[in-house]
Amino acid sequence: LNAAVRHADMVLLLHEGRVLEVGPPGQVLTPVNVRRVFQVEVSVLDRPGGQPAWIAPVAVSAPAPAWPANC
Repeated sequence: LNAAVRHADMVLLLHEGRVLEVGPPGQVLTPVNVRRVFQVEVSVLDRPGGQPAWIAPVAVSAPAPAWPANC
């Protein structure tokens, strides 16, 4: 995600096989969209001018999957 934030002019974010949003990284890679798609709470750090510079994970918002009993 951080490579897209720094280098892409446009990104396409998929969720469950469908397009969730298309546009500039700052519009698409929001904390709400990242949480919805990846189940991770993030903070988006901006550079001067308001463009995103870094997406930093803060917490996992969904419980980790249980290990199968045979592991």
